[in-house]
Parts: sequence; structure tokens; C-alpha cells
Amino acid sequence: MNAKMADERSDIYSLGATLYHLIAGDVPFTGDSSLEIVEKKQLGVYPPAFTYNENVHIPAIPQHHLPGSPHTFAAPNLAATNLLSTLVGMRLPGRYATFASFQIAFERAIEIGADYVLAARAQKASPATGLLDASISITAAGNDTQIAAGRFSAIVNPIPPTTITCAQIQQAHLDAGIRGKVAVVTGASRGIGAATAKLLAMRGARVAVNYYTGCADADAVVADILSAGGDAMAVRADIRDAEEVNALFDRVVSEWGGVDILVNNAVKDFQPRDVADLTWDDYLGELEVSLKGLHNCCRAAVPLLKLRGGGKIINLSTIAVEIPVKGQSKYITAKSAVVGYSRSLARELTADGIQVNVVTPTMTQTDLLAVLPPEIVKRLGQQRPGKRNLEPIEVAQAIVFLASQCSNAMSGQRLVLNLGEPPFA
Repeated sequence: MNAKMADERSDIYSLGATLYHLIAGDVPFTGDSSLEIVEKKQLGVYPPAFTYNENVHIPAIPQHHLPGSPHTFAAPNLAATNLLSTLVGMRLPGRYATFASFQIAFERAIEIGADYVLAARAQKASPATGLLDASISITAAGNDTQIAAGRFSAIVNPIPPTTITCAQIQQAHLDAGIRGKVAVVTGASRGIGAATAKLLAMRGARVAVNYYTGCADADAVVADILSAGGDAMAVRADIRDAEEVNALFDRVVSEWGGVDILVNNAVKDFQPRDVADLTWDDYLGELEVSLKGLHNCCRAAVPLLKLRGGGKIINLSTIAVEIPVKGQSKYITAKSAVVGYSRSLARELTADGIQVNVVTPTMTQTDLLAVLPPEIVKRLGQQRPGKRNLEPIEVAQAIVFLASQCSNAMSGQRLVLNLGEPPFA
């Protein structure tokens, strides 16, 4: 109805011309003046409104010639109805609307070149179906003479997802979400545990450095953290003993108010022995630390994590579960149990906002390898595709990733550090 509406985003001349192309033919359009048309398509990008009033103008459409047969525009009333699609997509309901149907009756004929007022008012909206019903009217500009009246329905579609902005990323997604958190790291006096405790502290976490016999080593880890501006304390506990584990977590809560991150890193030993030389007690000895101790810590930590509204549990396994090596049956058996336990726990705690994941490193340069001759350790590293073994800080980086908000969508998964060799997770 207006060659250029108020915002200059609608061109009825082109709409009417397109419609004219459709109806021009050997027999001009002579349909009944009461029309009911069903139309479905995606529409414009305007905000919704409850009412709409627009002064509109029907331009004169010039004579159009089709090959072999002259025709003039024969249906100004039908051209006027074409504005309803623009109304629905740009005004009421506007953005995200799909024009479903309309019915309009003309009491008087539209005059080409005259000015009119197109008005719409919402009558009913259904949140369940997203359907909006509205009344429409066309009146002569200046004297309010009604030309046509009717109704239309439109579907208000869900708002489509938008691309995150750089400002939103800067505000909420650059920080790892570790600063100010409280972390408990078991077996943290040396190796992977020590590197993890230090890296978490340098990320801003307050870290409880758990140890069993390595008091001097744990104190050295804490001293290093404190000298670098971090916050940490050494806490002794035999994780095989549930009462000592409870005392460990009680102290952490007393000092720092709660727990957000638990890293179960403690392990008994890596001493190689043939299966034929192992007793059941040997297996139980490894399971007492790697599984029972882990369970004691999880059992103490989970209620505290729930009080925080969620948290992270990261358990340590080994790539040897997938690629067994000679002489490590009890170690591999215990770490296999860790994987199954972690997946089960992840399934139980997902609804509580607690993610449980497993870091699975290949051979790492730690004190555990001291039981092997240095030349064998070196040769094993050179046989890998990467020509080396892992460093503790690389495992710590994977742990910190799983402790961060970057891993919020992961639970029950293994993060495999394989240096390019199978298995490929």
C-alpha cells in the first residue's frame, strides 16, 4: 500500500508488480471480492507490536505487456491484500513470525493512487502453539470510511540462536573459572600431583597439597606456591583411611569454606612384577590406594561440591589400560577400575552440576619410573612417535583443563595424552 513505508523497508510497488506477473494472462483475474488465502513463508526482522497503524498509498501500476498479448492490472483489491504479508513480517507480530492465513472482505473497491490507513490489533495469542490472531481493517485516509475488514493468523517462531559476541567472550569466557576455587590434590608432594597443585595455584586456586609420607616434599611444594603469590597448605592423610580423609576435608572447609575441585592422583607404586609372582594381597594393596582411597575422597568431597552448586572431580588412570605392558598387572587392574568407577560416578552426579573425568597419560617422567633402569626409560621414550615421554606439567595442564569451565560440557570422559600413538580416543 505504500511505495515506501515509514521506515523505507517495504516496497509495495515491487510486491504488486510481482503479483501482477502472476495474475496477468489471457483471462484477467475476476475473483470474488471476499478472499481467503493461506500462505506460508519466513518473514522479516522487526520487533513485535500489539497494534499497528500505517498510512499507505496504492501506486498506479503501469501497463505491462506480456509477449504476444497486452494486459493491464485488473485486481487492485488483491494488490492491497499483499500488504498483509509485510504487516505480519514487519509490524505485528514482526520478527520471527510466519504468516499462516488471512481472510478479508472488501466493502468498497481500492482506488489506484489513493491514500488509505491499514490497521491491525492483536485479539488472541496462544503461548502453547505460538499462534497469534489479529483483526485488520483498511480505511480511507482523512474520512475513516471503511474499505475492508478481516483477520489474520501468524505463528510466532522461537527466537533463533545468535552468535556469541566478542564482548560476551571477553566478559565471561576468557577466564578458566579457577580463580578463587578450592582444590584438593591427593598424592601432591611429587611428580604429576606437585605440578598440578602448582599450576592450579598459579591459576588462582587455593590448593590443599595432600601427602602420606613425603612431608618435606609437600612443604617444599607449598613453599614454592606461597613464594610465587599463591595460596596452599600441606595436609597429611592416608587416603585408605576414611576417618583421615574426612579430617582432611574438614580442615580444608575450616580454612577455606568449601571444596570445588578434587584431583585423585595418589598411587601406590609402579614396581614391575610378573602375574605369577603376585598374590591377591598384592592386588588389594594397589586397589586400597587407587580405588578405595579414591572412593574415600569422592565420598567426602561430593556433599561439599553439591553445597557449592557443582564442581570437578578429575581421576588419573594410565594408557596401559588400553596397551598393557609386561609386569604391571596390579597397577593396570587398579587403574581399569578407576575408569569404570569414574564413568559410574559421572552418571550419578551430572544432575548436580558435578563433572567427573579421567586423565589417561602415557608414560610420564616421574619418580614412579625410578624403579626402572634409566636406559630402559629413555629407550621407551625414543620408541614412541614423539620420541619422548610425557612431562608432569603436560599432565597437569590436562588436569587443569578438566578443572576449568572450559570442560563444563564433558563428564564421564577420558582425556588421553598419547603423544601420537594409539589408542586414539
